[in-house]
Amino acid sequence: MPISYDERRKRREELRKSLPPALQPHIALRNVEAVSCLSPKAQEVLLDALTIGRIRISIALDYLNEHPQATSEEILQAHSSLDVEFPMPPTYPGTLNEGVVDPDAVRQMAALIQSCFADMPRVSAEALAASDTMSDLIAVQAAHQRLFQSPHGKTDFIMIAFYKLLQKDLSRLNQIISDNVSLQQSILSSGMEWTKQSIP
Repeated sequence: MPISYDERRKRREELRKSLPPALQPHIALRNVEAVSCLSPKAQEVLLDALTIGRIRISIALDYLNEHPQATSEEILQAHSSLDVEFPMPPTYPGTLNEGVVDPDAVRQMAALIQSCFADMPRVSAEALAASDTMSDLIAVQAAHQRLFQSPHGKTDFIMIAFYKLLQKDLSRLNQIISDNVSLQQSILSSGMEWTKQSIP
């Protein structure tokens, strides 16, 4: 009998929890099985490579499967030799150079990540914060900061509309958490509190 999408996703989420804590945030669910098949040493090398430079995990996994004893430097060298192109990083109004991620936004996101995953080294948190994976969340963070700093953000009209928007988003987020036991456990294990509740 074929496995349903939800069952496969849950299995991958549980498998990801078996990986080293510092490595988990870097690994998308689609790559969990491949990473879990690596030796502990290879997983450590992969984390080092992800921390040092910006790489595609699929390329790193292929290289590690062919060269199990490879070092992080060898992975980075092999990756650079392929001339891999990355999507343009997210841009934010007000940055000095369009196309460059605001370093302050990355540092703030890294601090936020570490507050959720206390065991994650700072360098890993910064690498994750600067990755494409977190670009949408950084954009949300930057948008909130711009609103609070804007002179228009002090008006009743803007604040009431913003408050209503947050209520809707919190309600949606709360429903997502309510439907995902694994996510609930991850939130609690990070030291945050969550209880099933109705947010208007």
